[in-house]
Amino acid sequence: MNDKEKIQDIFSRFYNYDEETQKAQKEFLENKDSYSELLKNTLRAAYEIEGRLGISLPEQYKEFLKAEVGNYIYNPDSIDEFRAYDAKELYEFNYIGEKVGYSAIEELKDFLIVGQDEGECSYFFDVHDTLGRGIDTFWRVDRNDCEDFEIVGENFIEFLDATARGKEIVSNTVQDNENIVATVGDYKKELSRMIPEKRLRELDGDIKMIKNYVDEIRKKDDLLLSEEYWDESAESLNRMREFMADSYPVEFVYVLLNLRYFAFTIGNVAIEALILESLEKFNMGKRAKKHLRDVLVFALNKGEVDESDWDFVFVDYKNILGKGSDAIYTIGFKSKRLEEACHVAKDIVDLFRIFAEGGELNTTPIGRMK
Repeated sequence: MNDKEKIQDIFSRFYNYDEETQKAQKEFLENKDSYSELLKNTLRAAYEIEGRLGISLPEQYKEFLKAEVGNYIYNPDSIDEFRAYDAKELYEFNYIGEKVGYSAIEELKDFLIVGQDEGECSYFFDVHDTLGRGIDTFWRVDRNDCEDFEIVGENFIEFLDATARGKEIVSNTVQDNENIVATVGDYKKELSRMIPEKRLRELDGDIKMIKNYVDEIRKKDDLLLSEEYWDESAESLNRMREFMADSYPVEFVYVLLNLRYFAFTIGNVAIEALILESLEKFNMGKRAKKHLRDVLVFALNKGEVDESDWDFVFVDYKNILGKGSDAIYTIGFKSKRLEEACHVAKDIVDLFRIFAEGGELNTTPIGRMK
């Protein structure tokens, strides 16, 4: 199911939720021609804004406008609601280059406001990745204070889906915005400047693909994604860069920072990303194994009950094992040689694909392969 079909399915469920939502569908169908023209005009404005700002808006938002299913959705069981702006409002509430809308707020000038609720909250995309969470993340903020930035969806479809299902939106509030920009956001931008432009576009495509796989994993398991501690984790990764010097895997860390902390269980595999001091502890601290000093351990497989039977998950960025510098491996806590590692994926995209498709990880050590 592509994004447009997902959005159509979401609104179909929304319109059949209860008597009130069925009334909303009736009102939409009775005025479908005018809604269709409104959404087409909004889409044209979105493309124009992309050109003026030199940005790319999330594809899911543009697919929402193309789907022509309506511009309003609410949670029948809570106060959560969203009305998408029309073309005129997009210009009215935003800074579009030199053009400043008369309802635009300076504190929100780095974002693109695309809608609001019937209260005082604006919904927006961080189109310049100022907050360091990626351009696909969907946010809201109270226009009266512009202090507490809430993540209401890892992407736009996730937000729409939760709303249509009548699920309470669990927001992740970012209060100390300046601190986060000084760590995750700035560090990602610093790394991006070290990557050739063509390769950076390829990596951004990889990140988008991983996030699609994350959506599939979420359907199978209570996937945990968190922003908490990720700014401090960026600091740990930066200290590791100083330690690793010229061998630091810039591209892999750039992707990792865009994924943030993750933890999920598929079958007998329980993957958890390393954060904070754990990143340093298992890579350059006293608990770092000598035979793993030239790889980057970025997660643990806690599938076994006994901690001593857990696995490290690492990227062989120096291509020591000959499967490529993006290759992903697991290796046991008790291991003594790098040849005991199991090659599990050609890269991190492939790793998330395997989990999304319910596949199993290879358990044959490199040293035993012929």
